[in-house]
Amino acid sequence: MTLVEFSAELPSELLVSIRDVHERRLKEDELEEQATTDPLTGLANRAGLRRLLDEREQAGTGFALALCDLDGFKAVNDTLGHQAGDEVLVIVARRLEAALGPDAGLARLGGDEFVVVLDAVDKQGAQEAADEMVRALAEPMRTAAGMCEVTGSVGITLSSRPHSVRVLLAEADAAMYRAKHAGKSCWELTEL
Repeated sequence: MTLVEFSAELPSELLVSIRDVHERRLKEDELEEQATTDPLTGLANRAGLRRLLDEREQAGTGFALALCDLDGFKAVNDTLGHQAGDEVLVIVARRLEAALGPDAGLARLGGDEFVVVLDAVDKQGAQEAADEMVRALAEPMRTAAGMCEVTGSVGITLSSRPHSVRVLLAEADAAMYRAKHAGKSCWELTEL
């Protein structure tokens, strides 16, 4: 075995550039948060929901999707004002979070529509979640402008196999309108 000697001259000068990107990374994270979060309720917005659903779709696991539309919300805006309407939306968000727990994915689509993504639930679990949603919204709400009552009509799609998000949302929307026509403050379930 032969040893080879390496002789390298060390440079007389060395230029090192160090850049602190921490502040930039914090700003990027803040912008990402703003782009995916509803500023009023703190829930995911449409973009945040899209990301949440894309993750579930890619995982290929079953999940239930619930669409909740508030009944009587227009009357709150018309009689108590838009500030009271905003307060109601925040109250609804907090009540849904409390009723469904930290594992439920919650989003506000806009206006008075909310979406809930429930991982790994069976038919009974989906029905129980729908009952909790309707019950959570049935209690009167106190705003700075006065008391008001809104309820929720809920449509749930339960999928035992992967479907596109578009199909799940369309089915939940149809189920929600069936709940509204059935008398409001109730839910309808569709199984795919």
